[in-house]
Order: sequence, then structure tokens, then C-alpha cells
Amino acid sequence: MKLFENKVGRPSNDVLKKRKNAKILIVSAVVVVLGLVTYGIYSLTGVTGMSKNIKATDATFKISGINGGFIYKTKYYAKKKTLSLGSTSLNKLKKDEGLPINKPLGNNVLFFAATGNTSFNIVGQFGVKMRSPEDGKPLSFSIQSYDSKGNNKGGVSVLVRNASHTLKMTARKEIKYFIITLSKSGKTLYSSMVYISNLPTIEHIKVTAATQNSSGVFLQKESGVAKMKFKITNYSGHKLYYRWFTYKNDVAKSSKVISKNETCRAYDSTITTQEYPLSVTRPRAAVIRIYTSYDECKKDNKAKYPIPSNASRKVLTQKTVKYKLMNTTTNSEGFTVVSRFNKATIGKNIGSQTQSACNVYAYRYAYYMKYGKYTTGYNPVCTTYSNTQDLLNKVKKYVDAGSPIMVFFRNNYGTYKQHWAVAVGYKLNSNGKLTNLSQVYFLDPYSSLGYGRKGANVLWAGQAFDSKGKSLRNTMLGLKNNTYCYVQ
Repeated sequence: MKLFENKVGRPSNDVLKKRKNAKILIVSAVVVVLGLVTYGIYSLTGVTGMSKNIKATDATFKISGINGGFIYKTKYYAKKKTLSLGSTSLNKLKKDEGLPINKPLGNNVLFFAATGNTSFNIVGQFGVKMRSPEDGKPLSFSIQSYDSKGNNKGGVSVLVRNASHTLKMTARKEIKYFIITLSKSGKTLYSSMVYISNLPTIEHIKVTAATQNSSGVFLQKESGVAKMKFKITNYSGHKLYYRWFTYKNDVAKSSKVISKNETCRAYDSTITTQEYPLSVTRPRAAVIRIYTSYDECKKDNKAKYPIPSNASRKVLTQKTVKYKLMNTTTNSEGFTVVSRFNKATIGKNIGSQTQSACNVYAYRYAYYMKYGKYTTGYNPVCTTYSNTQDLLNKVKKYVDAGSPIMVFFRNNYGTYKQHWAVAVGYKLNSNGKLTNLSQVYFLDPYSSLGYGRKGANVLWAGQAFDSKGKSLRNTMLGLKNNTYCYVQ
């Protein structure tokens, strides 16, 4: 202590040097003591289990090995940066990461196509510190299943000892969701839900004023614009998107998209009625598609996204609708006639023949009845038949296909004494056969009101022959040159 005695006068240099060295020793001793105290506290924490924040590598969960279904999302992350394993940060972790227990998350959805049991694996991958915590207490990785009422239906768990653990699960029909949990000493560190859902469905498709044949094609009774109604159901409770496309013909895969329709629409649950216009001018196909996101819906403007059977999907499901004009209908006289045959409509828009142009007008009638649009051209394909029965067979064949034929007749008018009329329908006898010209329904371009007339009542249509083959109309006295023509 003599080094620090208060003496009169300045201490010598030797004394000052000794005092400096003494201070250094004292400071060093204090640092050592503090270090020992700190070490003791941290060691005690490890021994007694007191809270201590440990930073660990992300935990990643991947669903694989699916049998009987497919998934929408494939990966689930415990934390975007690092997972804090200390119990003191548990509440903060849940709040920051938005991982509520027992509630489905928007990105944790499984869409299973199977309605029964669907088996799958959930693979957890864990960082080094998660496998070997510094306090020596292992993490528990578990999956529990629940029904729609929240009742636990069993699960599996494993202590995290390896870099990867695989838990096998089965999504039985009553299971609605699974909860993936990482816990430590009975305390939950991380929890995330895997929600099980059936695929969205598209059903109750109906085309107004149409019937559906055995092949599923909607047959429209009248030409023009029809309306398609459908019902789609979203079982997941998460927002999905849908749109529909119209194709140039009735083969959706190879045909060109001619109408992309409107923008993508969102829906959360069930849409009971939606109507879209369908232009029934030729056989076509329309496709309704349901997407997992608005972006995917918007990008798929040509309906070319594939629909794999067992992978993450952009398109969850789709429905193809085929429709066309019904080829034939039955008129008030009991004849099967081409659907577009309407004497009043044809009379108003095309009218009766001009002089010596019966063939041109007959072609225009046949063209309209086949395609539903008008033409001023003339380009028939003409050929011959072998006998009357052969002609009758061809009448039935073409009428059934919605395409009436032009038949060549002889008459007593003009220089050439010939005429053309259109066979638009037929009526089978009691034996279901077509054996007589009296069973054929004709549309005649000639009008008794005069040439080139237009109006609802300017044309004649009906039976041109009786059962004995006698002509009932002077313009059609009998067949000529075994010739008929059709619209290509």
C-alpha cells in the first residue's frame, strides 16, 4: 500500500511505474472474474433449462409419395430466415410468422382427387442445430390428423435426430386437415396446417333450348346464340379463379381458340348459375377451366396449360362442352326436316327465284340450311343416283346430317322444261322405311306470286308426289337425268 501513500512532493518515476503496473493487474483480475461469472450463468442455464435463444437452420417440409391424389402446394417452411428454438420467443414466433394452430393457411392446401383413402409422406429436413440443440433436449416432429369438428384422429411423431425424417400418413375420407408440429419439452415451437380438400367440380352444365345426346353433345334446336349454364363448387374455402374458352370446331385439343371470353373470375365457394353465350353456327367445343391463382388464369389465354395427374397444378380441373345445332326436327305435318328449314325466314331473306335461276336459288336455300348464313354465290357439287330408291337413301342421309340436297326435275315450262327443288325432309312409313317420293318434303324456288318476290308467304313447301308417284305440282312432274347436287 506504500505505493499509494499520500506524501508531500512528487513521487519518483520508479514509484509511478510501479503504480501503473498495479492498476493493470487489478483491471485484468476484474475482467477474469466477470468472465467466470458469465460462464457460470450460461452453464447454469444449460443445466437448469432456463430460456436461451438458439438460432437454427430452416426446417423444410415436403409432401411426397402421394398415392390416389395430387397436391397443389408441395413445400412448407418453418420460418423464412431462422427458427428460434427458445421458449421465450414462442409467442413472437407465432405472431410474426402467421402460423395459427387449427386454422387453414392460404398456401397450405392439398387438393386430393381421390374420394377415399389417399396415402402420402411428409418429409422433414432439419439443420444441424435442430438435430443437436445445445441444451441437449431434442425436438419432436409430429403430424396429427383431425376431422371437420376438430377431433384428433391419430398421428405419428419422431424425435429429430437425423437430417431428414419421413412420416407416413393416410388421408381417410373423414380427415379434413393435418397439423405439422415442431415442439420441445412439450412446448410448440412451430405449427402449420395441411388442409385436405376435394377437387373443385364443374357440373349441371346446360345449354338453353337444347338436348344432350348419348355422346354428351348438346344439340341446339334453333340456330343463333344459345346460353350455357353451369355450376362450379369450391370445397377448399380458398379463392380460386375460372374462365372459359370457345374453340373453332368441336375438337378442343387441336382446334384454335376463337373466343377467350372475359377476364378471370374469382370464387370462394359455390356458383349456382353462370350463363355464357354460345354461337351455334357450326359444331364447336367450349372449355371451362379452374385455376389456383389469378396470375395463372390470366397467363393461360390460349388454354394450353397441361393438367398433370399427380403434380403441382396451375389448372385444377376443367370441363369440355361440345355443342352443335340439332340436325333435324319434326314439323307440324310429321316430317323430319332440317333444323334450319323455315319457309318464312327463307322467303323473307332470300325470296323466290328470278326467271331461269331456279338452280341458283335452290343452292342458296340449301347453303343457308347447312351453314346458317346466306350466300350470293353458286358452287354446288352435282352427281347421279342409280334409281329412285338410291335417291331416297341419299335424301335421308343428307337430311339427317342437316344438309338438304337439290333434286333435278322435268316440267312443262320454258325452253328446257326442267326445274330444281330442295329435298328438306322425309317421313318414314309404318315399317320405318323410306320407299316412295311421296315421303319426301320439298321446298320449291318457284312462286306463283311471281319471280324475285320476298316475303313470309312467297314460297311453297310440301309433298310434291302422291303414293302412286303422281306429281301434285306442275314444277316437279318427275325426276330428270338421275341427278342431284349438294352443298360442299
